[in-house]
Amino acid sequence: LFPLGNGDRQTLLGPLAPLPRTDEGFLFPTHSGAPILPMISVFLESAHAKLARAQQHFNNLASEIRAYLASDFYRITVEHDVEGRKEFQRIHIRQPSLDLGLLIGDCVHNARSALDHAVWSLAFRFNPLGASRDSVTAFPIFEAREKWADRQSGQKKIRRLPLRIQTIIKHLQPYRRRNPQFDPLALLFRLDNDDKHKAITVTAAASQRTTYRVHIGDDTGDIHHVTVLGALIDNAIISEMTTPEGDPSKVQMQVRPEVYVGFRDIVDPGNGFPAPVLETLAGILSCTKTTLTLLERGSEFTLRADTT
Repeated sequence: LFPLGNGDRQTLLGPLAPLPRTDEGFLFPTHSGAPILPMISVFLESAHAKLARAQQHFNNLASEIRAYLASDFYRITVEHDVEGRKEFQRIHIRQPSLDLGLLIGDCVHNARSALDHAVWSLAFRFNPLGASRDSVTAFPIFEAREKWADRQSGQKKIRRLPLRIQTIIKHLQPYRRRNPQFDPLALLFRLDNDDKHKAITVTAAASQRTTYRVHIGDDTGDIHHVTVLGALIDNAIISEMTTPEGDPSKVQMQVRPEVYVGFRDIVDPGNGFPAPVLETLAGILSCTKTTLTLLERGSEFTLRADTT
């Protein structure tokens, strides 16, 4: 939903610039002709397990949303004003269950925990005595540069990590993006924090692909006036039109909403509609996976550099 531009990707990959490259990507150092990735993979096992559990919750959520959208969750009724000149279409809708919010919370919490597990595990790998007594080490996520710069917040959480890993985490921070609040890591932090304190609510919403058509006798034309796109509210008028002179019974208006499930409190920056739940979470999980990969490979490069 919120892709990173080429400039953003170059920024994220900056800490890995010293590595040689092939057409397939970065060529990470090997020892005795064999990749040394498994050493760090052992330490990140719990982080990958957390991400896998997040994916399971995402899959369950996707099944629930598909079942909801396949059900008879709305109907549309037609009304006229007292003069019979105006026709209204009103929607009666059953909103998605609150259980969807619980699944979203489970998904984002495990994804957020995967990042914290990764940072703590790497801190333990590189500084076992310090990390074993540490309750501060975690993966920091900040939308504001000044908070990252505060030594009691962002930098304090990663002080036990090698400098190269600290640099990778710094380049991943949302405050470095054009729209920090829509960065996948920022959304992950927000949703996980929301789930701790309140219900994550979703809503049925009509997309821009919703069609509105008017039939006047044998002719078909576009609707004269549309009142609602985006979040759908039960018993709301979703369209209206003024019938032309003549027999109003020959006028038929058809509304075919294309409905999706979106976040009630998060908007899509592209159109201002509720951000689609599945697309948003898919972006968050993809970003989390990429982050774990960068941390893992950067750690292996650090190990290799320390032994040469």
